[in-house]
Amino acid sequence: MTKPAGVARSEAAYLRRAGMRSVVRSYSGRMASSRPYLLAAGLGVVAGLRSMTAPAILSRAAHLGPPGLVRSPFRLFGHSTVGTALAVLAVGELVVDKIPFIPARTKPGPLTGRALSGALCGAIVCHAAGESSLNGAAVGALGAVAGSFAGRELRRLASDRGSVSGWVGAFAEDAIAIGAGAAALSRFA
Repeated sequence: MTKPAGVARSEAAYLRRAGMRSVVRSYSGRMASSRPYLLAAGLGVVAGLRSMTAPAILSRAAHLGPPGLVRSPFRLFGHSTVGTALAVLAVGELVVDKIPFIPARTKPGPLTGRALSGALCGAIVCHAAGESSLNGAAVGALGAVAGSFAGRELRRLASDRGSVSGWVGAFAEDAIAIGAGAAALSRFA
């Protein structure tokens, strides 16, 4: 849609003339960017695949370049000791995930842990971007639940078709989780 000729003042003036006063009033300030929410969702999906990978990657990124966490409730997340501890937990999870008697990721306990991991990542990302931590936590948790079920189904489909063994599928999922987490941070951060 092209703007009528003679309207050169601003986008807000054009919207007011078009009869959208309530829209202008509601959004006259800075429009919320979707980038932090996309990153929260992406890290949530990674947390759904591997619950400790997303926080470990985010903590490392926060340590290398603090994303606005100074003087926030999440400031310790960027500390190198926390990043190291999360990395150790992430590697431990990659190993433990291969043990057959570990409960399924979609059982209530593991699913809750993954949702909490996604919520933490979403809250941190959105807080650092000046957006709502609560909304970020909700997006991250939903991404984690979606990632948990999607990861389970993809792994099941691959093993049912006989194209990959359980071990190969698990290692492929590890690589996807790490790669997707790193890609999300580099693309959206």
